[in-house]
Amino acid sequence: MEHPTTIAVDLAKSVFEIAVSKEPGRVCQRKRLTRGQMAAFFANRPPATVLMEACGTAHYWGRLLRGWGHRVLLLPANPAYEPIEADDIQILGRVVTVLRRI
Repeated sequence: MEHPTTIAVDLAKSVFEIAVSKEPGRVCQRKRLTRGQMAAFFANRPPATVLMEACGTAHYWGRLLRGWGHRVLLLPANPAYEPIEADDIQILGRVVTVLRRI
C-alpha cells in the first residue's frame, strides 16, 4: 500500500521534531512536539510513511504508529559513516527523497 505523505521523525527523550513531505525533496510542514502532542498528531492523521532512526524508543513508537495504519521504516544508525553537516531533520528529509526514488 502506497502512502503519498512521508513524515520524518527525530526521536528524543521529551521533544520530537517532525518534517512532513508530500512530494520528494520538499518539506511542507515542520513541528516540535512533546510526547503527548506527537501521539495526538499521528492518531489524527491519515496513514503515511514514517521514517525514524532506530533507537531505544523507535520500536515503541513504530508499534504504536502501525496500530494507527502508518507504514513505519526504521533507519539503522551507523557511526562508521562520515557525519553530514545538517541537523537530524534535514538529514531525514534527504533520506525521504532517496527512498521515494527507489
